[in-house]
Amino acid sequence: MAADTEAEAPSILANGLWIKYRTSLDWAWKVWDNAIASLRQLPAMNPDTVQRKACALRYGTFLWQVDQHLPNGLDGDVQRWFGGPGQNEIAALGAEAWEVVTVVLLHLCVHGALKTTTILTGVVYPAWQLGASESGVEVQVFLNAANNIFQQLLLQENPNPSGIPPADLFDVQCLQTRRRTVYEEPHFSCLVSHIPLLIYLENKSDISNDTRAELTSLRNRLCYDTHFRQGAYRNLDVIRAAFEDSPYLSETSSADLGQHIIAGLRIILGENVDGGCLDIVWQVTMFNEVRIETDMYDWPEVTCLLSPWKIVATTIQMQFSVKQLGKALSQESTHDAASGNLNKLSIMLFHQSMTSEEAYYVGEMARGADIMVASKVSCPYYFIFRMTDDML
Repeated sequence: MAADTEAEAPSILANGLWIKYRTSLDWAWKVWDNAIASLRQLPAMNPDTVQRKACALRYGTFLWQVDQHLPNGLDGDVQRWFGGPGQNEIAALGAEAWEVVTVVLLHLCVHGALKTTTILTGVVYPAWQLGASESGVEVQVFLNAANNIFQQLLLQENPNPSGIPPADLFDVQCLQTRRRTVYEEPHFSCLVSHIPLLIYLENKSDISNDTRAELTSLRNRLCYDTHFRQGAYRNLDVIRAAFEDSPYLSETSSADLGQHIIAGLRIILGENVDGGCLDIVWQVTMFNEVRIETDMYDWPEVTCLLSPWKIVATTIQMQFSVKQLGKALSQESTHDAASGNLNKLSIMLFHQSMTSEEAYYVGEMARGADIMVASKVSCPYYFIFRMTDDML
């Protein structure tokens, strides 16, 4: 395959393998496994980047032809491969090998042989998870490859000038169609659960500055995507659970990370920058410096928060912020800053006139505060009772 440049070579090989091995139940799995092994060796066989990409497209065409011979397609076999020996193999790929493997994955996704969700769960999410627990050159390469694939699958809106998929407008439209399932259940919950992981990686010091800045850019672009935003508001309980139950955020003692956690949640549940009352404007000034223009605890007027369209989203944000303040108050290193933020928050909530309906919803938003937060909030006794009643 690497040497035969004839246009019909991929089809001829796929047909020949099907005729010879079609009675074997795992023939497609073995074909995929051998194809990845061949692609891993391709950079050593051919140093020319352009020729390697052309060869990768031939492999993509070949595997697509194999997919056409299978009654249930190639996707199921690839899923099983990723869930088995494939994880160790892809984690060990070098940067040049990832260039050709990425071309093959994108080509197969454009043509419908692989689902977008299969590539995300098999390649992208494992890379992020590995980056959270390990470090090193191989992990860095894996992270960079996963970020590139994620960007191409979910955020690419124009053809690639280099000729790799998506190479034209038709390819772009194919990827846009196939990514719709990512924003629907059951996969949307999986996607959202990895956003706290991205925030954790953005604040991990042993990851390069360039990669951390790229992770921040990917997350912000994803959270402002229209389809993602629609999925978020269809599944607000999923958003709440993703941030409250994430193992990557549960034991944090970093004040900066705590700020980024709250900011990440508010970006998901906010409105557009120009018109929304809960939005945060992010500005990446240097490689790893992300400045938050709005203080996390400078909330707008209660009447803005309690609009009919924002009550549930605001409640999620407020309850999460209160819990984060509770964690910060319990730690000596962050106690003073958290105490000041808590005072600002309580003044905003309780030291102003409001209707009985607004007071009721503010009380609902304050549910879940721990005893340390509740004891510091300067508010009417019925608010304190409402906050502490659930804990006792």
